[in-house]
Amino acid sequence: PTCKPSVDGDDTRDQLRASIRKLEASMSADAAAAQAGAPGERNSSHASGGRQARGGGGQGADNSTLFIRKLPAQLCAVDSLTSHFSRFGRLMNVKVFDRTRNALVEFSTHAEARAAFDSQEPVLGDPGVLISWAKGNSRGGPP
Repeated sequence: PTCKPSVDGDDTRDQLRASIRKLEASMSADAAAAQAGAPGERNSSHASGGRQARGGGGQGADNSTLFIRKLPAQLCAVDSLTSHFSRFGRLMNVKVFDRTRNALVEFSTHAEARAAFDSQEPVLGDPGVLISWAKGNSRGGPP
């Protein structure tokens, strides 16, 4: 006997695929906007005497996903990002986009993501890495 996927399973897969498409689209938009200094983005350096956390950028209380940009090629890996970000809380998902050297890091709560965003420690020790709030969230919220 063979097992057929349930309708609920198909709906869940479709929702996940739609969420991934939305996040990938928002990453492309964020990358273009960042050329002009996108709101809600900060550099991971201490150069200005502290973090530059500007307002905006989808940082609502339900957003638990960070958008990581300008990852050095040698550090653009799930293992590296998991090692760095797991100290701030429980990670639900880490997705790396090798071609663009970007990543999405989803925490189990907004508070955990906020702790990582506000941290004074450069991401992976590289002050050039940029962090912003992902638009929407990886659970299929609005973009």
